[in-house]
Amino acid sequence: MLSPWGKGSFTLVQSRDRLLVVGSVALDTIETPAGKREDVPGGSALHCSLAASLYVPVHLVGVIGEDFPQEPLRLLERRGVNLKGLQRVPGKTFRWSGRYHQDWIGRDTLDTQLNVFADFKPAIPDKSRDCEVLFLANIQPQLQLDVLDAMKRPRLVALDTMNYWIKGDLPLLKKVLRRTHLLIINDEEARQLSGMYSLLKAARGIMAMGPKVVILKKGEHGSIVFAKDYMQLVPAYLLEDIEDPTGAGDTFAGGVMAVLTAHRGLSDAILRKAVIHGTIMASFGVEGFGPERLNSLTIEEVEARKRQYLTQSCPTGILPVADYGIEAHRTIVSPPNDGNAGDRGMLEASRWHDDHMEIVDQSQLPGNVAIVRMETLEDVVDAIRTLKIRGAPAIGIAAGYGVVVGVRNLIRDGQLGGDAIEEVLHRLGASRPTAVNLFWALERMRKVVSKVGFRDGSALIAALLQEAVAIHQEDKELCRKISDHGAGILPEGGILTHCHAGALATGGIGTAVGVIRTAHQMGKPIHVYADETRPLLQGARLTAWELQQSGIPITLICDNMAASLMASGKIQSVIVGADRIASNGDTANKIGTYSVAVLAKYHSLPFFVAAPYSTIDPTLKSGAEIPIEQRDPDEVRGFRDQRWAPENVPVWNAAFDVTPASLITAIITETGVSRFPYHFGS
Repeated sequence: MLSPWGKGSFTLVQSRDRLLVVGSVALDTIETPAGKREDVPGGSALHCSLAASLYVPVHLVGVIGEDFPQEPLRLLERRGVNLKGLQRVPGKTFRWSGRYHQDWIGRDTLDTQLNVFADFKPAIPDKSRDCEVLFLANIQPQLQLDVLDAMKRPRLVALDTMNYWIKGDLPLLKKVLRRTHLLIINDEEARQLSGMYSLLKAARGIMAMGPKVVILKKGEHGSIVFAKDYMQLVPAYLLEDIEDPTGAGDTFAGGVMAVLTAHRGLSDAILRKAVIHGTIMASFGVEGFGPERLNSLTIEEVEARKRQYLTQSCPTGILPVADYGIEAHRTIVSPPNDGNAGDRGMLEASRWHDDHMEIVDQSQLPGNVAIVRMETLEDVVDAIRTLKIRGAPAIGIAAGYGVVVGVRNLIRDGQLGGDAIEEVLHRLGASRPTAVNLFWALERMRKVVSKVGFRDGSALIAALLQEAVAIHQEDKELCRKISDHGAGILPEGGILTHCHAGALATGGIGTAVGVIRTAHQMGKPIHVYADETRPLLQGARLTAWELQQSGIPITLICDNMAASLMASGKIQSVIVGADRIASNGDTANKIGTYSVAVLAKYHSLPFFVAAPYSTIDPTLKSGAEIPIEQRDPDEVRGFRDQRWAPENVPVWNAAFDVTPASLITAIITETGVSRFPYHFGS
């Protein structure tokens, strides 16, 4: 089983501590010796967030006007940046225009229009107030103080400022400095702030104002790190060609903050790592106008340049090259060396790690693989409701771990009791009404509470966690059994599947996709056709990605192409998963499954359902009794930030439909293969 917490060569982001960035988001007009660009997305918060989000989870707080384009925001979201604190208000976005001299150092500011930024009042969302690390980018000191007052005691506060605030708002700036651990500033600003020309004296003078660490930026000459009894000069990464240095300082800060977010403490070694990483990020930032280069930047490119820099530059006192990654808090994934090619490309949807629950945020796939820590019951409920975790078996597993999270919070808050625990179970049960595995798992957890009681909180948590892990492990095993049973009856040739029933939807190798994996491992010549699966595109985003990562032949099609493919003879069978199966075999699955089953019947193709036996609800006589979830109409009106339907046009958005048992050739569970007519639970 390929786990995102294993080791290997493919790097992903692991969410542990989070970075909150508060600053400006702008539209710049930039003229350099390399050319001119207008309306380039920029600002301190944007550059910093883009640089940091390649490695750590970022929350951004800022303000934009009605004229700010959507594409930069979509890029930030694909990187996993939380934009709930980014306000879009009537008016124009903050705009800056400047021209750089031929030496690339001097520049003239041609125009500054604060626009909506003039009245900016940072509004920190509740989930951002407890971010562990805070970077106060270049904004008014009073606003920086307001942000500090709104936070719940971050472990690290870093600050950027500029000569405008040093000259015009020094008393307030000094109040901010007293509450700051680290200041990033250029050499001229350091002299202005301290009143001392010697950079060593200037840094010491600034540290006397509050910060434990001062990082002085010196442009093409690199940077200097000052801390108590420690100083380190870090040279710049030399480039042959530069396009735009406008965001270099903020990109440098984003790189620094990524390391300081991923590693706790301000030791000499961590500070060296941070500044070297910031140096490398800044070197990429200047290779394009605005954030152009950062948009396409990959972790592999960053690490390759870092290795080259450390080999060639050799700054005094650095650690070995291998010590300069952000390894401790970055997920590294590679195929296992067990010869089991069928397990390649698999991620576990959720797991319990050390003392907390972690999930893969499926809403960000395939553009970003983000592993998110579930701190509260509301985190788990929201993850299930918003499809960050989805698929009936995976939802059941998440619910088990969610009970542990919820009950542990009750103990922490001194609210443990029968009614409070029942409320935890109720809130999880209300998150998705159709997936029967959710209620099956919750009932198992309820029985544990009844057996152990709640007088001894530690004993209850231990018992609940043991049961949640058991649910997870059992699902791994039954996925294997389902896959073994199904692979034997799956015909060779083209296979159509709808939605996603792979590893991310279960606790193991998947149900329908697990059958496909096993058939492929057996050497059957197969080719998968995956419906994109409107409206949330689980087939396009998840099935296609998972099978492609696994090396299984896959072609993506629009939902309305299935009939044509069947008529052309390219499809030999259909296999899907299930969210709930009635005792007569009627099956609820993702909306669109029913129409695929009708098409398969017309074309005389076998239609298989693969699901764990726990998906069968023997209390329901037929599919007419299965509750069907109605979801947000905006899921049909568009996708993410893109809208293609008239605003407020009426929408019918059922999440599931019911396929009559008579259209299903066989239902494959861990117990074996059942064929029509079905009599489950009798």
